[in-house]
Amino acid sequence: MGETVTHPKRHPGLATAMLLMLLMAVVPQAGAESPAGTRDSYEVLQRLGLLQPAPAPVPAAAPRTLHNERVIIRPQAAAQAPARPSLELVKPAPVSEAASAAEPPPSALERAYNLLRLKGLLPGVPGAMPVHAPTTRKSHNGAERVVVDKSERKLYLLRGGKAYREYAVSLGGVPKGPKQRAGDLKTPEGSYTLDWRNPRSRFYKSIHISYPSAEDRMRAERQGVDPGGDIMLHGEHYNPAMKRTLRRARERKDWTEGCIALHNEHIDEIWREVADGTPIDIRP
Repeated sequence: MGETVTHPKRHPGLATAMLLMLLMAVVPQAGAESPAGTRDSYEVLQRLGLLQPAPAPVPAAAPRTLHNERVIIRPQAAAQAPARPSLELVKPAPVSEAASAAEPPPSALERAYNLLRLKGLLPGVPGAMPVHAPTTRKSHNGAERVVVDKSERKLYLLRGGKAYREYAVSLGGVPKGPKQRAGDLKTPEGSYTLDWRNPRSRFYKSIHISYPSAEDRMRAERQGVDPGGDIMLHGEHYNPAMKRTLRRARERKDWTEGCIALHNEHIDEIWREVADGTPIDIRP
């Protein structure tokens, strides 16, 4: 049997270290204490292929912006070393519960009532705000006052104390005497205000008369009755057959429940001439 020959293991690291010590020995004595000497030794080893160059440094990753957060860069106070900007994460301020709580929507009953009220199918509720169109701005040529003469069945627009337009009107089914209570079919008498309007009335268009006044309410309270309300200037009857019949009549017919009715084209003119807040006098 042949004898096994064991060769000594080679240690490349040991050889490299010995070469490094040899080079350090030939470098001037000052180089052993200076960083330049060590740097020169490494450059020689790199040229001999005994050392690999150091890998290039990996650039730092750019800072990421977190979702729903903003990064604010605020420079620090100047110092001897170059100042680095500091990064501060600012989270959006939480919304308070009071601010996020939406206004409660109207109930189904309120929405149904407003819809019927807007179409002129329901009377108003005492103390409730009426559903009305935006106030019409009065021009300097508009009416300053409206006068209704019940006995003549006439409505007059006044400016400067003089009537400049007149229209035929129809009154409540019981035209004589002032209105006393709800359902008596009488048209009020007295001084009131045209205070709001409804562009989608069941009777084409309507302008509200501020009956009952404080005096009307006191009188009704003494009598123990409901004074009524929802007295309007409005257009013609919503029923086409009734509308044609009333238009063809030779004499003006009183057919309302206490309101003052006009032809549709006439209520259009009054709508343009009369602003909300205009006084109206209803005479016997």
